[in-house]
Amino acid sequence: LWYRSTPSAVALLRVLPPQADLYGWVDVESLQSNPAVRRFLADPPGVSVEEDYKRFIEASGFRYQDDLRQLALAKLGSNWVGVAYVAVDRPRILPYLADESTEKPEEAGQSVFVFGQVRPFRLALPENNLAVFTIGEDASLIGEALRRHAGASADSGAAELMREADWQRLSQGNAVWLV
Repeated sequence: LWYRSTPSAVALLRVLPPQADLYGWVDVESLQSNPAVRRFLADPPGVSVEEDYKRFIEASGFRYQDDLRQLALAKLGSNWVGVAYVAVDRPRILPYLADESTEKPEEAGQSVFVFGQVRPFRLALPENNLAVFTIGEDASLIGEALRRHAGASADSGAAELMREADWQRLSQGNAVWLV
């Protein structure tokens, strides 16, 4: 796509688990420097905005089109683990998450907000600009990701990609890649 350095990709991949079926990384901020991509994400064709999302934007101020910067994902069977650089207004978003979540357990010293029951979405905000989340049945994945973020484990998606030499095969200048 165009040149973009990847140190931030490595930082995000350090939160992801090793032995994943798939790893992905997207530099949304870089992609949106293209006016056509920005316009598409701002108003995707054929997509109607749900009332829940409108209430979320109004309450939290978070709009993925403007506030999602970079995203890394790992797929483990039917579960997903993700980490993202985001711009959030913590005083606005935390009360919203607390009010709307079905559970609020604590993992690795962080509040985890849980949404849904069939394939729960679990979300933690361990830093002002960082979101860690999981989607799926395995409740242990969010705690493991938060412990990797805190430095409690050296084994990670980044370590695996570097160990297996997959990192060298990645196109270091692209804003999107999958392994």
